[in-house]
Amino acid sequence: MSWSPSAVTTSSWADVPVSPAASFLSAFAACETPMCDEEGDEIGEYTLGKIIGYGGFSTVREGLRLDERTGKTDKVAIKIVKKNLDSRGPDAIQYRLEREVAVWRMLDHPNIVRFYDFFEMEFAYFVVSEFCSGGHLLDYVTRHGKAGLREDDARRIFRQLCHAVRYLHDDMKVCHKDLKLENVLFDAHGDIKLCDFGLAEFQNDDVAHHFLSLSPLSAFRRTSLIPLDLEDEMAGGSLAYASPEQLRSDTPLRTPSSDIWSLGVILFALVTGRLPFMDEYEPRMQYKILNARYDEPENVSHECRDLIRECFNTKPQQRINVRQILDSEWIDY
Repeated sequence: MSWSPSAVTTSSWADVPVSPAASFLSAFAACETPMCDEEGDEIGEYTLGKIIGYGGFSTVREGLRLDERTGKTDKVAIKIVKKNLDSRGPDAIQYRLEREVAVWRMLDHPNIVRFYDFFEMEFAYFVVSEFCSGGHLLDYVTRHGKAGLREDDARRIFRQLCHAVRYLHDDMKVCHKDLKLENVLFDAHGDIKLCDFGLAEFQNDDVAHHFLSLSPLSAFRRTSLIPLDLEDEMAGGSLAYASPEQLRSDTPLRTPSSDIWSLGVILFALVTGRLPFMDEYEPRMQYKILNARYDEPENVSHECRDLIRECFNTKPQQRINVRQILDSEWIDY
């Protein structure tokens, strides 16, 4: 299980670059080599721009799509997943990516990054989505320094994030399983957009069968994307955001309550500028998480402290749910 640095920082993140002009990108000729994944290369109807992010086995680039009818260009984000990067072989990469796409393409919410397209070439898979120009929440929190955000600002952001999670949990019966500052983006209007559904799963197999039956995938592919046996799955996500019950489990949990714990970590970071459970010695950090040992934030309202405390209930069956968060005194202020 991976874990975040000991403080909320952008030291490992380069500034998101400004994309080149459409005329500059369109001047490049279509790629003639088998590895068309560099700036200026044309992939189908898209032209690749600068790198704006990285994943475990992927690179995310800006992209431009030309509307031949109007002559205008639309900016998109393109995730490129090269084949044969996983020691378990390309099937494992394809399985995980198709599972992500199968969930993501069904989602439709104003606070979730919109899925546009998925296609495969000889050397890589491509996932095209909405472009968010405002950067991610980790950068935003870091820019505000160690004191954290003003509660009004934190409340606005957290409320929008909780609306996205409520939609996932209640309407689509999906657990995100990787909620963290880096996976919350800002669009051009300053609204938040939840992204990265690489670990997302339906809450149970019956729900998965129902929703995947609406997918354009073949019946064989739909069935293979439902993780009926989780024994081969490893628990993913970031340690700093992991719930106690997930730490106790060797396999991923498909429970909304674990997402709620992660929301608590995000809320704590918003109002303090730091993460609640950090230690250079990983076993001690796990102990802190398992026992909810953290320093309660100062200089925040008691309603905010109470909400954080409810998110950090170590008993998942007694932990607050996302509807209760949205109805809480602090959110409904």
